[in-house]
Amino acid sequence: PDRLALAGRLLRRWEEECDAVPDVPAPRLLTVNELLYALAMSPDDDAALAAAGAALDRQWRAHLAHGRDRPDVKSYNLVINAHAKRASDALDAREAGDYDRVSPDVVRGALDAAERVLEDMEARCAREGGARPNFAVYNTVINAVAKCDDGWVMEPAEAAGR
Repeated sequence: PDRLALAGRLLRRWEEECDAVPDVPAPRLLTVNELLYALAMSPDDDAALAAAGAALDRQWRAHLAHGRDRPDVKSYNLVINAHAKRASDALDAREAGDYDRVSPDVVRGALDAAERVLEDMEARCAREGGARPNFAVYNTVINAVAKCDDGWVMEPAEAAGR
């Protein structure tokens, strides 16, 4: 996690330098996606998931403000997959008998986060010409929901009207 924080800080410093000095080349989307990949590999880390979402949002703002590369399907799917993996890992821990570490709220929260990123992607596609979700993006969310469709996860959410 410390290496991830360092990578995120370095990317932000690079972006700030680009904003301040016109001759500094901006980070390419490949660099941002590499950071998203590294953050996505730590789905149990709340800070890493938050940083992934923030990096995706910063890339959009940099695109709109400075014409930099806009997030692509891979960018979004990396973040969506991280949330889906968190839900899946929580269910795996529950199946292994680790009940103290897992609650239905963790799983539902991860599923909701994956859906919010997908909805953001759809909205930006319609509103700003962003990347259009493809089968891989939808499949990631559908698979996560299908795996989590049991009474332990979904029943409290349905009772709450979600």
